Amino acid sequence: MTFFILTVAVKIALMLSYTGPIGVPIQRRWQVPRPIYVVFEGVDGCGKTTQSRLLAERLNAVHTKEPGGTELGARLRATLLDPGLTGKIDPFAELLLMNADRAQHLRELVLPALQSGQSVVQDRSYFSSLAYQGHARGLSLDLVHAVCGLVMGEVIPHKIFVLDIDIEQVEQRRGGNGHDATDRFEQEARDFRERLITGYRSEAARASALNAVLLDARGTQEEVTSSIWAQVEPLLTQGGA
Repeated sequence: MTFFILTVAVKIALMLSYTGPIGVPIQRRWQVPRPIYVVFEGVDGCGKTTQSRLLAERLNAVHTKEPGGTELGARLRATLLDPGLTGKIDPFAELLLMNADRAQHLRELVLPALQSGQSVVQDRSYFSSLAYQGHARGLSLDLVHAVCGLVMGEVIPHKIFVLDIDIEQVEQRRGGNGHDATDRFEQEARDFRERLITGYRSEAARASALNAVLLDARGTQEEVTSSIWAQVEPLLTQGGA
C-alpha cells in the first residue's frame, strides 16, 4: 500500500499540468470577481441539495452534482447507488469509481462553465470521498487525498459548505421529504453515518483556513440560507478570493 501511495503521489506531481480530453487546462485562470465555484457537502438529509439549488438560483449559476452530473456520471451513479451491490463493491474500487465520475464531471462541465463566465454550485465533491471512502470505509486518508488530488489538480472551490447536523436528525430525516433511503449507501448501519458526521467535521476543521466552512444546519431553511449568503456575498466582490 505504501508503494502504491508513493506511485500515485509521483503521478500527481507529473500531471498537475494535465489537459483534459476536451482540452481544458487544469488551472485557475477563471478566478476573477465572477464566476465563483461553490460546493455543498454533508451527510444525506443535511439539506445540502436544497441549499445548493437555492444558491444556484440566486446566482443564476450552473447547478450540478457528484456523482451523476454528466452522461457517464449518471451511469456510474446508478452502479454506485445500486442496493443490489450492497457489500459487493470494494472500498478502493468505490473510490476509483467516484473519481472517474469526478474527472469527467470536472472536465466536461465544471471547468468549461467557469471559463465561459458561469458560476457553478455543486452538490458534493472531493470532501465526500474523504468522508465516505476515508473516514467511513476506512481507507487511508493519504491515499484518498492522493487520488482526489490527481483528479482535481490545482482546481479548488472558492467555498465548501459542510452542512452539519446531529445523528438524531439524520435518522429522523431518512425516508422523509423525498429522501431515498433505499440506495446502497443508505443500507449502511447507523455507525456508518456517525463516522461520516465525524469525518466531515474533521475535514472541515482541517481545511477551514483554506475554503471550508462547517455550518450549523439544525436551524430553519431560511436561517441556513441566510448564513450561506453571508459567506458567499463577499466572494462576488473580492475577486473570487
